[in-house]
Amino acid sequence: VHHLSPDLAVPLVITLRDHSAWGRAFADHGKPSDADAHVPLVFWGRGIRAGRSDGRVATVDIAPTLARLLGLAPDAPVDGRVLDRALAAER
Repeated sequence: VHHLSPDLAVPLVITLRDHSAWGRAFADHGKPSDADAHVPLVFWGRGIRAGRSDGRVATVDIAPTLARLLGLAPDAPVDGRVLDRALAAER
C-alpha cells in the first residue's frame, strides 16, 4: 500500500511477481517485499529441537507441525507439511 500515492485513483494493482498486489482488499500493513514477507518463526518448548534453520517455510506449515507435536492427526487434507527439522526426535 505504501508503494502507491494515497491520492492515486487506482483501487487495485496486481503484477506477475509474487507478493506484488496493492489495494484496499489486502492488509494495510507491511510491504509486499521479501524483506517484509520473510520473517522469523520460532518454536520453543518441550518436543522442539534446539537449533536454527535458515530454510523457508510457509504459514500453512505451522498447523501440521503443531498437530504432530500434540500427537493429533488432521481430519481433512492440509496444504502444509510438518516441519520435521523443528521437532525433537521421539524417545
